[in-house]
Amino acid sequence: MKGLPVSHPSAAELAPLAQQIRTHFLRQTFGGIWFWQFAVVRPHDQGHCVVDCQVVPNEADPSRAHLVLSLQHASGQGHAATLAIWDPQGLSIDAQGLRLTGAARLRFGGMEAWPEAQGGYRIRTPQGEGHFPGGEGRALWLQI
Repeated sequence: MKGLPVSHPSAAELAPLAQQIRTHFLRQTFGGIWFWQFAVVRPHDQGHCVVDCQVVPNEADPSRAHLVLSLQHASGQGHAATLAIWDPQGLSIDAQGLRLTGAARLRFGGMEAWPEAQGGYRIRTPQGEGHFPGGEGRALWLQI
């Protein structure tokens, strides 16, 4: 698959997806955060849980929106961090966690990733930026 089509959903289109996440994954503890095949938070290195999921209008174009998940450390300590998801596609929630098959961009802390037109994905971390092959159909996984 060569890059995913970008749909630029509206807030109204994303609202049911946000509600699904709030209904089925709120307060669920998970141990890994994966952007495509890259472990942003290594499995069981730290525990987090989703404490909120909101639809946020795009500042430059209010007719478009993205999802923002607020993640709290499982200990309950510290401030919530945000996981931003642009153009989320293919939500599934099961015993192994929350997954998205596609997204135009993902951002968590100092890390950001997006699919590339020629295939694979690109990721930027505080340590650098690079292209990685594969990952199609696996944009995000919050691994239980």
